[in-house]
Amino acid sequence: MEPKVEIMSKKCDGLRRRIIPALVSILFFCSLISVSSAVTLTIQNVTIAGTGSTGSSALVLDSVPNGLAGFKIDTSMTPVGIARPVSVTFPSVYTMKNSTTLPADQVRVVGVDLTGGIEAGATNVTLCTFSMEGVATGTTSMVASIGELTDDSGSPISATIVNSTITVGSATPAPTASPTVTVTATSTPTATPTSFPTVTPTVTISPTPVPGTVDFTASPSSGAAPLTVVFTPLVNGSVSGYIWSFGDGTSSDLQSPSHVYASGTYPVSLTVTFSEGGTASVTKPGYIIVNSSGPTPTKTATSTPTPTPVPLVANFSATPVTGVPPLSVQFVDRSEGIPTKWHWNFGDGVYSTVMNPLHVYGGIGRYTVTLEVENNDNSAIVRKTSIIETKSK
Repeated sequence: MEPKVEIMSKKCDGLRRRIIPALVSILFFCSLISVSSAVTLTIQNVTIAGTGSTGSSALVLDSVPNGLAGFKIDTSMTPVGIARPVSVTFPSVYTMKNSTTLPADQVRVVGVDLTGGIEAGATNVTLCTFSMEGVATGTTSMVASIGELTDDSGSPISATIVNSTITVGSATPAPTASPTVTVTATSTPTATPTSFPTVTPTVTISPTPVPGTVDFTASPSSGAAPLTVVFTPLVNGSVSGYIWSFGDGTSSDLQSPSHVYASGTYPVSLTVTFSEGGTASVTKPGYIIVNSSGPTPTKTATSTPTPTPVPLVANFSATPVTGVPPLSVQFVDRSEGIPTKWHWNFGDGVYSTVMNPLHVYGGIGRYTVTLEVENNDNSAIVRKTSIIETKSK
């Protein structure tokens, strides 16, 4: 019996000698795959000669394995008062690009590639470049946070952020918190409240919104002739049309029109048509008071309830979605949050900025449609893959 035990022991030793190296190789290969898939967003360091001088700092993605559809990045200076961005430039590949007002210590930058110019596998992709101005001698950091970072399939890109160190003059860098933060962007665009400076209204009343309600404001509502008044709708719901009546025999179908009044007192009314059907109206008698000369008449202050703003969420519908070319498709904006700008990409090389466009597809195939909407400093994007299909009879 002892010789058989010895033979079995030798066979097990041989098996272990073959299995262990194979397992080590597999684990090593997996570690390489894990490392290669990491994406890093770097804000470049910059040294500025002194107060009043400038330098450049770019936001760069080291790689985009699945391409890049768009981004929304918030940046802030920590601490403030040493350097600040005074301007920003974007590469031409971004069909739509935008930033908040500069110079400022806090900046939001938005870029969208509607043409697929940034292909899968691209490396060292520049999102934008800031021109930084020295304000005082010292050291500060530009810190970034990702609101949106989306690849060509519409999926979020998870990135590690490497924040910058900005030195003005010959100051020795002050100890700062670790600048490396891992952030996972969400795939659903949202209007995220920021700490950007805002103007606080004199009277703010925010009741619980009632679906389908409508109201509006005017600025100014009184003054000397000729008086230019800007009207702003306050609507809770997705709107497909506006009709304004200014009380002097003129009207407008714009969302936020301006109108010039002669002297007199005028009622104003607004009727909106909702995307899901139905209308709502509001009329304010004697709302605009315009005097020909002398002091502006004092108007009794009233508190107008202001519906809570609805977050900006992009969405749309299309009818029909399949058929024989030439196929006419009616697109309807279904976004929430009262967008003021629309950017459509119909997937066949044609674009539109109309709210509810009609597009004709002439070829046979499947088409991915993208819509980006904007509202003040917020933007949201939705991409529906292969939503339109045209085929032969």
